[in-house]
Amino acid sequence: MEPDLQAGMREKEMLVVLLTIIVLGSLYFYNPDGWLIDDDEGSFLYQAWRISEGERPYADFFSSRDPLFLYSTGMLVKLMGRSILAIRAVPVLLSLVSSVIVYLLARRFLSAEGAWLAILAFLLHPQVFFYGRRLYPEPFMLLFIVLGLYLFQRGWDERRYWLLAGAGLSFGIATIYKLLGGLSLGGCLLWTIIEARQQRTGWRSWIVRTAAVLVPFGLLVGSSFLGFMYWEPAFYPSVIGVNLAQGRGLSGGHVLVKGMAFLLGYVLLYLPLMVFALPAAWASRRGSERISLIAWQLPTTLAFFLLHRDLFLRHLLYLAPSLAILFALALEPLRRWSGRSFLLVAVIGAVLLPWTLENTMQAMRTENDTAHIVELIRNQTDAEARIISDYQELNFHAARRSTYLGAEISQVVVEGQERITGAQLIGEMEKDRVQMVILDVSPETAHHFVNLTDYEQFYSYIQENLALLGRFPRAGQVLEIYIK
Repeated sequence: MEPDLQAGMREKEMLVVLLTIIVLGSLYFYNPDGWLIDDDEGSFLYQAWRISEGERPYADFFSSRDPLFLYSTGMLVKLMGRSILAIRAVPVLLSLVSSVIVYLLARRFLSAEGAWLAILAFLLHPQVFFYGRRLYPEPFMLLFIVLGLYLFQRGWDERRYWLLAGAGLSFGIATIYKLLGGLSLGGCLLWTIIEARQQRTGWRSWIVRTAAVLVPFGLLVGSSFLGFMYWEPAFYPSVIGVNLAQGRGLSGGHVLVKGMAFLLGYVLLYLPLMVFALPAAWASRRGSERISLIAWQLPTTLAFFLLHRDLFLRHLLYLAPSLAILFALALEPLRRWSGRSFLLVAVIGAVLLPWTLENTMQAMRTENDTAHIVELIRNQTDAEARIISDYQELNFHAARRSTYLGAEISQVVVEGQERITGAQLIGEMEKDRVQMVILDVSPETAHHFVNLTDYEQFYSYIQENLALLGRFPRAGQVLEIYIK
């Protein structure tokens, strides 16, 4: 192909990608502050705000989050203030950048049309869309996972050790943002072992290239976690200990069944995608094509058969780029099949159209109850008041501090290690200047304080020592607000 013609085709390719990102990006950016109720994001927002005010996680307030995410978001709040519009714009931008890297990665295996379909499936994936519009560690982790996959594939294929080292560092950053980020590197290592066994890679070359990835990864992750364990003694029990302790009483058989139910539930939830992605992964796993690297990301889900802790669907978000590429791969024969364009469009529409409708409905959700409750909090308390709440986003939006343990009231820390009990919270209330307590008492939505092992005693203490200001609805929740 002539250079001028090839350059012209590349320009058209990038123009299509840019237009796709603009169109889908407008959906991502639509109404970002319409729905403010998200308990996990709420604790992240609150903790980021406290860091922006000069406090230290694990020492000044409890957190089960990884340090890189906490300090990154703390810096965001420091720079942008408590503007939810500005803060949520960051994960949107991260998701859009990730989609470009997904395209570049897919383009190494697929045609331009196939890579475009991969970027479309990635951005429309409901999990990518949901977490890409909120302050979660997932968008940060996902960016460095897809970057790591791209650098790894190029570095391994072209024997460029600096690219492999970059991949190791990228996977390391993803792991520091969220521990599950390391599973993608595990998938890459599985693929390299298959490559070596099939004698497509000599063992000496395999050792050198693998070391080029693992050494930077190990040094970065090891030094980071060891450094935090030394710098903040409460880091290990707060982050590693809490997560390891959850479900520690379960038997091995129970953990296995739980993992199988978890993965089966994910497959069934995204069945139209899996109908195409899973066969494509199976067909390419032993192939000589480089795309088998993507297929070997899927067996990393076997790690969930070993985890005692509660499993949430967002734990599988790291697979979204691989599933999007495998979906596009499955449709490549159909795309090349002349006279079957209608069937191709029908298949794409059957998978992506329901996702588009779901994402659009989610983007259009609005609620005003949070703003009303935040105004009430600010009117009833002074700026120095401490508030213990079922939902820390109320503390964030009202700019009211909580106690040490009240910084993260969540299912994991309440149930995992009995880290938080009502007796501990009562002790903090008596020690600190707690002026207000906010409890969710709805049977349908309450899942934090109500799971305290001594909730009845805690609830009785609140009723006896504070005055009930009233019951306030909040988009399905029923909040009892008590004031000193």
